[in-house]
Amino acid sequence: MLGNAEIMKKVEMLSNELDNGGLLPPKVARKFIVGAVSSAPLLRIMRTVMMTEPEQKFPKLTITGRVLHAAVESEAPPSADFVAPTTDEVVLTTKEMISVVPLSDSVLEDNVEGKALWNTVEGYMRKKVAVDVQDNFVNGDTTSADPDLALFDGLLRLITSNTVDGLAADWDTALAMQGMDAIPEEWYEADEAQLRWLGAFKTERKYRQSLTDRETNLGDFLLEKKTGSSPLGIPMVNIPRWPTNQSPGSRTTEALLNPKQFVGGWHRNIRVEFERKALARKTYMVISLRVGCALEEDLAAATVYNIAI
Repeated sequence: MLGNAEIMKKVEMLSNELDNGGLLPPKVARKFIVGAVSSAPLLRIMRTVMMTEPEQKFPKLTITGRVLHAAVESEAPPSADFVAPTTDEVVLTTKEMISVVPLSDSVLEDNVEGKALWNTVEGYMRKKVAVDVQDNFVNGDTTSADPDLALFDGLLRLITSNTVDGLAADWDTALAMQGMDAIPEEWYEADEAQLRWLGAFKTERKYRQSLTDRETNLGDFLLEKKTGSSPLGIPMVNIPRWPTNQSPGSRTTEALLNPKQFVGGWHRNIRVEFERKALARKTYMVISLRVGCALEEDLAAATVYNIAI
């Protein structure tokens, strides 16, 4: 068994990976964020922004309708034909989140190299951080009684303009069509190739089951092959911790959007600090970071809620 001095030496080796005050060096912080983003399905397909400030504003320019008109020789176009873009901005605000990881002396004793231990702990933590950040990006709700989810509104709260009541029906192509029709045509046509249905594993499995019941080649294929479902040509993406018990119970929601319209902000200043508790024979690793999310264009997205599951 290692003594306290040896344990402290290993903790010091871990701390040497960090910068002043526990701040991760930029390259290490970027590696942590990139690793986290690649570990969760929603984070992989949404737009990720590395932020230098806790709050950042992104200009948004929107042009709808026709921009080209017939030209008349020697005549200026009438003012009615002028293109009038709409300017706005997307505000992305990050909130601080913290994680405390107790490392027992036995964990430190079983690792020979400080560098290897850091890689192990950092790799494990970024995967767990990715799951929790994704949870907030989906289920965040500033009115929630859960303080972890009340930091900011997530995707299901941010989509407000185009919503369809599924009337407690099973997910099928009819509901998918209603969701597609809810998005204004100019927005739908612009993003059609990039649109995805985001939802729960259970919804997709139940939909696949309904197709396998058919006595057709498609039914046999889906029964034997593990391929994604694409109702009316739009792929479904299964997101862990997607809600499946919405009011009044056993209900869920499917969200339709171009995932790149959904922006996740990560403040690049990630802090990792260590605190030794000799009596408990543990060393506590404290990780703190700031994250937030925003929807670039609400009109370009839709939800179908109250789906039976």
